[in-house]
Amino acid sequence: MSITFQTRIQDDGTIAVPKKLKKKIQSKVVAVTVTEVPSGPAKGIFDEWLRNPIRVAKFEPFKREEIYADRCR
Repeated sequence: MSITFQTRIQDDGTIAVPKKLKKKIQSKVVAVTVTEVPSGPAKGIFDEWLRNPIRVAKFEPFKREEIYADRCR
């Protein structure tokens, strides 16, 4: 059986089950969590760059032909 609901993790680390669902859940369960917002700081330099990209004045990305020029010779 699968039941989906939204809740918050309590200060003591427990998960509050809504009252209307408590009667349906009377045995052991497997809990899967999905967070709605990132939890914690960036985990690496790439995450940091994605969150805070370096801005360059008059930046122009390479054209496709420029990227693959050495492969087409």
